[in-house]
Amino acid sequence: MATLASISIWADKHRSPATARWRSVNTAADAGCHYVAERDCAVGACVVGAIERKAAVFRSAAPAPERLKALKYLMCAFH
Repeated sequence: MATLASISIWADKHRSPATARWRSVNTAADAGCHYVAERDCAVGACVVGAIERKAAVFRSAAPAPERLKALKYLMCAFH
């Protein structure tokens, strides 16, 4: 049986080049830690975009395995 701890690191164990940027946001050095989606998360390729996409899948009527995978990504983003 999976534990909360094991689920919270699931996405780290399944990381790929396509999902590597989903772990952080890199703001511009002169931005003063001010996040601007268009600048800092182009085409949703950052943790904020990943959370938005995975939350939408989790809330949707997608098949249960797809929703479970989305939940695992969300758990990892917030641990």
